[in-house]
Amino acid sequence: MAADDDHPVRRAELALVRARMARLRGNRSGAIEVLNGALDEVVGSEPGLAARLQVERAAVAAPGGWPGIGRVWADSAVRVTVSGPDPMLHAHALAIQAMARLSSGDTAGGREAATACARMVDDLSLDDASRRPSTLLTLGWSELHLEEHDMAVRHLSRCLSLVDRWQWELAASARAGLGELCLRHGRYAEAAVHVERALWLARKSGAVETAASVLDLRCRLQSATLDTGCAIDELSKALLHLPTDNSVMLSARLTELEMRLAAGQVDMSEADFVEQCGGANLPLLGAPCHPSAYAALARAALAKGDQRTALTWASRADKAAKWLGMAGRTAIAETAMAECATTPEERLRHAAGALAAAEQAGHLPAVAQAFTLIAREQMPHGVRGTAEALTRADDLATLMGARRMTRRINTLRAETERADSATPPQSPLLDGLTPREREVAVQVSRGRTNRQIARELGLSHKTVETHLSRIFNKFEVSSRAAVAARVGHDASSD
Repeated sequence: MAADDDHPVRRAELALVRARMARLRGNRSGAIEVLNGALDEVVGSEPGLAARLQVERAAVAAPGGWPGIGRVWADSAVRVTVSGPDPMLHAHALAIQAMARLSSGDTAGGREAATACARMVDDLSLDDASRRPSTLLTLGWSELHLEEHDMAVRHLSRCLSLVDRWQWELAASARAGLGELCLRHGRYAEAAVHVERALWLARKSGAVETAASVLDLRCRLQSATLDTGCAIDELSKALLHLPTDNSVMLSARLTELEMRLAAGQVDMSEADFVEQCGGANLPLLGAPCHPSAYAALARAALAKGDQRTALTWASRADKAAKWLGMAGRTAIAETAMAECATTPEERLRHAAGALAAAEQAGHLPAVAQAFTLIAREQMPHGVRGTAEALTRADDLATLMGARRMTRRINTLRAETERADSATPPQSPLLDGLTPREREVAVQVSRGRTNRQIARELGLSHKTVETHLSRIFNKFEVSSRAAVAARVGHDASSD
């Protein structure tokens, strides 16, 4: 239709539809190409239509993949709509600007744009808001990334009330945002309701990108609750329909990396993940995702026994979190540092920092994880309060229904009880091991086989062998009995 139409205005209107269709399929590069072509035709003759095209183009580029140009386009869209006849279009441009600035790492600029947009949309009547519910959706997601959770709930819920029965793709995105908020706050049962409804809506609307995003959320939820019907295979199939430069594709690959780590797999694809994101600085991934991505890469290196590389990635996570200046991201980075630091004092300090940041953000899963890290660090050194930290973590895990975390807490509690009944002399050489290596060394000193250690710590047999090899190198020994002697116990041969 567009090719046969000689009128540039009608071609531009059709371009908006074509771009929307390409975007729903995840082809954001194709959507931008269509919008740029239409914009060239009307930019000097139809300022109102050109403004709509610029806003739509910025919306396509804002979330990630084009963080630099997305911000330029969003700023331009705000300028061309500020004095225009449609205040809702200007509000929409502000919401996009908030997302684009945050994706490029400008937290203060993103918060400023989101606040300006919220002032406009909160004064709108129901009829005015219903003309452009996507503004509420974009604003809600921007506030979610900014960790302005109360505001995000308000605007996503308002959007959902407007579109739940008639605009399925927007409703799916709004429910996914609410599900993400529930996941962060440990309300897993409520998150599951939003996720299943969002997935149904996304599939009914044919929104491939939205469906993949919801499947990503479902995987993270099922990983926390240890549900048997894990959606990782379903997610992998959905990603086959998305281009490799799509921001949802990159976020989903991060989820896949995290889930494989949780399963104890050491043959990680972190190099492929870094390559997909454009290099070690992850330029194609939005800045709010950087702390999580670097933390996952740190854990992948740690699983291979490469503590130096792990600490490098964890330090990048810390730097990215400090740049963003948000408590939730700080908790993620401090957790990574607590897992990778080389001395007990540093590990305990970072675990305490993760706890403070997680409590400030209200992220209950991160709070429980921080308590677990504190208990794990205190236990080998006989510090009192280990049981209290485990109890706090267990209470939160039970409240949330986080069965994976509960299983880990039970393992640590069993270790604590055994340590209380027969506390071994603590070798100073243990301070040179990572937390996981210390756990393996203590298990070896108690005569456990590699397979028994794997079951006890929830690791793969190959991962235990890797840790044991690193312990041998650090202790400069070649037998399990020598490791046991260093730790302070007698051990039997494997």
